[in-house]
Amino acid sequence: MTSPKSDEIRSEIEATRAQLGHDLDELSDRISPQKVAGRTAQGVKTKVTTASSAGRDKARENPRAAGTAAGGLAAVGLLTSMIARRRRRRHRAG
Repeated sequence: MTSPKSDEIRSEIEATRAQLGHDLDELSDRISPQKVAGRTAQGVKTKVTTASSAGRDKARENPRAAGTAAGGLAAVGLLTSMIARRRRRRHRAG
């Protein structure tokens, strides 16, 4: 026959084991590479959506500034591609 004190201790140990098992399952779920990648992707989607929405709102408020910014981005893209092409040609020739 066990004493009430030992039954209480066993009960506490079982409760602690159950809580630890739950905690480990939760941690495993949090650090799962698939879950981390999913959360990261969702965060990026949210930021892009928010930024594009804000950009559209700004463009509606000031279309001239939006056009200027788009032109500037196009110029940077063009210059970047020209520089990359020139470097590839030099690398092949050299």
